[in-house]
Amino acid sequence: EYNESINTITPAAWSSSGNLSTGRYSLGGTGTQTAALAVSGQTSPGTYTSSTEEYGGASWTSGGNVGTARYTMAAGGTQTAAIISMGFVSTAAITTTEYYNGTSWTSGTSSNDNRTNLGSGGTQTAFLAFGGSESPGTSNATEEWDGSSWTSGGNLGTARYQLSGNNVGTQTAGLCVGGYSGSARTENEEYNGSSWTAG
Repeated sequence: EYNESINTITPAAWSSSGNLSTGRYSLGGTGTQTAALAVSGQTSPGTYTSSTEEYGGASWTSGGNVGTARYTMAAGGTQTAAIISMGFVSTAAITTTEYYNGTSWTSGTSSNDNRTNLGSGGTQTAFLAFGGSESPGTSNATEEWDGSSWTSGGNLGTARYQLSGNNVGTQTAGLCVGGYSGSARTENEEYNGSSWTAG
């Protein structure tokens, strides 16, 4: 006799919690629901904040300021071991990399490429940054960070920007979803640590 248990999906809802101290958009974000970071970003067009805020599950508190304020950056890691790289400042994309120890940000080795609106994933010592917009054009590049330096990884099959966000997947199991390149994209690609394949 074959018995099959039926699993049901219970709808969940968003609930209110503490507000950020500094309103911002196009910021970097990483961490978990009870230990998150909100990093840099724009407060209004052309105005950037260097502030970092830490979330403990109920409220936000101030953390250490980034060295270079920016927006649309790659971000990953945890609240006490985070990384940001690239992004946009004023009129140019930058290559600047910084990492966070839970208190302060420290400068790291610059990335090989300057991109904005890119995707990312992984940890402070095994980080992945991919796609994005560059000047000129749209990028299919992937870079891997090992905690001290950047190396080139396999290229995306479809170059695109405004991807699914920060901290999606890991350096050896990355995920690139959607984005924009002339039109909104539907492609999903998966990274195995060396190359991307269609998902």
